[in-house]
Amino acid sequence: MADDPQQDTPNTTTLATQTLKGSADCFCNGTGEPKVHSKRDGWESHLAYTFCQCVAGQNSHYGPIWNQVGIPPHFQDFTLESSPHILDVDPHSWLYLHGPVGRGKTGLAVGWARKLIWDGSVASALFIKVPRLLNDIRASYGRDKSNEDVLKPSIETDLLILDDLGSINASNIDWLTEVMYLILDSRHDNHRTTIITCNRTLIEVGELIGFQNAWRIQEMCGDNGIIELNGANLRDK
Repeated sequence: MADDPQQDTPNTTTLATQTLKGSADCFCNGTGEPKVHSKRDGWESHLAYTFCQCVAGQNSHYGPIWNQVGIPPHFQDFTLESSPHILDVDPHSWLYLHGPVGRGKTGLAVGWARKLIWDGSVASALFIKVPRLLNDIRASYGRDKSNEDVLKPSIETDLLILDDLGSINASNIDWLTEVMYLILDSRHDNHRTTIITCNRTLIEVGELIGFQNAWRIQEMCGDNGIIELNGANLRDK
């Protein structure tokens, strides 16, 4: 089950005018409407748009990307500032966020994804709950679709969030290992950024999806990308 800590849920009224660190004060009052001004290019002039640095303004600016990521409505407005955890990692590094239920793993993953999109580090992103992805693959059997066809979006997107990896219940471990290998190996080879949330350690996940896949994750996360989230259960507050 995805992390769903109630305390970690930002107040959308406050969040709408929340500005990014180091940015100017909000000028759109949470509407997301840009400033429109005339810009001259030689003898010609055309309209130009300046977007506010608040969450609403940046959502308007990067909306075409953000709206297609597939993030559940509950987590849509999460930012790094709304998370109780602090990340200081390379933007191109993989992340493996693990810990007990309710520690804010999914919220942190979404906040980091938002930062990467707003920074222009990635041009596309996809949020996938792993159990649902496996169900989609099973449902595709008999419909002239291969595993590769179903997995293509998750393999090719610039940024992939694999949520709830530890919630898998698979009787066919070999099949599960193969599916995860198709995703992780391709993303590993093409250096595509990947964020994974899980309620199991990487060693425990290796027993579930194969240690070759776990090694891929460890290699791409490096020294700082495997992060255990501890503390109180945010759902109890």
